[in-house]
Amino acid sequence: MTGRGGYGPERPLLLLVEPDLRARLRVSALLAGSFEVIHARMDAREVAEEPLRVARLRQPELALISLSVLEPEAGLRLCRMLKTDLAPVRGVGVRLRGAAPPAEEIAGVWLADGIFAAGDDQVLPFIEALSRGEQPRIGSPPPGAGVLLRLLRRLRR
Repeated sequence: MTGRGGYGPERPLLLLVEPDLRARLRVSALLAGSFEVIHARMDAREVAEEPLRVARLRQPELALISLSVLEPEAGLRLCRMLKTDLAPVRGVGVRLRGAAPPAEEIAGVWLADGIFAAGDDQVLPFIEALSRGEQPRIGSPPPGAGVLLRLLRRLRR
């Protein structure tokens, strides 16, 4: 069987949403042997337009969203839309960075299938577990999300 481009074995298509260029390149390199990685950028001013456009166009099987305190509303909308509106996306993982909310908040509010809060060396095992349909939780979430949690509670109402 050949991949989407017709060259070699088929690899699952993964949407990587990471605002930091260096992190995006590192993660892409780590996943390139097992997954076909496509990128989309999301920043605090957006409401996830670019990632949703890319997901609708390319129909990835998996998504990894890098989330920080800067984009809680966009992250919320993106996770929900990937899980509910775009049926081909069967697994959405959230990578926590900075002062992100605890894993329980991400899993409940963002509808994420997995939570990742560890070093780059754990990215591949995390995504592989996600692709098997597991709900991985790797690493401890960063502390200091009090303001964000209050915002999340308001968004739930």
